[in-house]
Amino acid sequence: MRRPAYSINNMLFIPLIIGLVLVFFGVRFILLAQQTRDWQKTEATVTKINLIETRSSSNSTTSKQTTFEVSALYQYQVHGQHYQSEKYSYGDGAIIKSRLKNRFIAQQWLDNSPYQKGNKISIYYDPKDPKTAVIETGANIWTFIPLIVGLFFIVIFGLILRNRMR
Repeated sequence: MRRPAYSINNMLFIPLIIGLVLVFFGVRFILLAQQTRDWQKTEATVTKINLIETRSSSNSTTSKQTTFEVSALYQYQVHGQHYQSEKYSYGDGAIIKSRLKNRFIAQQWLDNSPYQKGNKISIYYDPKDPKTAVIETGANIWTFIPLIVGLFFIVIFGLILRNRMR
């Protein structure tokens, strides 16, 4: 009996390929995050603060859950050249603080943080590419997510494919 051109076994290769891409991206992401530890430190000025409201549906009820995130835009100068960035870290992207329960708590956190418009903060920039900068260097738990998800895909779908090919 002839197998169809697109059998279930062939379809299982798609998640495996996605897993490999995620592992490749994850390893690269971790290495980039670790490289930030060697970047040059300088002073930047906070030019804008964003308080971002996000709403998500809860599975257990029909009510929506609202949380707040904080991000900042900052400007800095390297060798007389002006740059700006909003990246906090390689794991968190632009988000400085997340999962704040309501606007009052978010504003209170922000009022007690160094991230006020006009404040000076320490940042780290890539000496080979000064337009790339972060506030927090190194890797954190979020930096490892692509690698973990990629490995999960490879293991699970690799085992399924292996068992189906027996």
